[in-house]
Amino acid sequence: DQLKALHQKFVDDTLETRTAIKNIHTEMRMIMETSQPDRDRLVSLAEQLEPLSTELGIKRIDFQLETKKIAPDLKMGFGSGRCNRLGKTGSPGNEGCPRFQDNPPAE
Repeated sequence: DQLKALHQKFVDDTLETRTAIKNIHTEMRMIMETSQPDRDRLVSLAEQLEPLSTELGIKRIDFQLETKKIAPDLKMGFGSGRCNRLGKTGSPGNEGCPRFQDNPPAE
């Protein structure tokens, strides 16, 4: 229950940052799809993205540190082993993603 509450707090606390990042990525994709992408606008968006990504990364570190206090044996890392939408990790021979064990994603 503590982990679920902590995760919900992280989701709630990072909603605006995650939304802003998603919106910037969407705008960048849309600009790139035009016949003449505006480089200056893309650079401006990239510059806006950097502090948001840093902010989210710091909040993710704080969340993981708090998680470790509650469940020291829970494996949470950075980079490899992240789950994709199908619940698979990037690690060969891994049986799947722990976050989907109770609620597997639709294929």
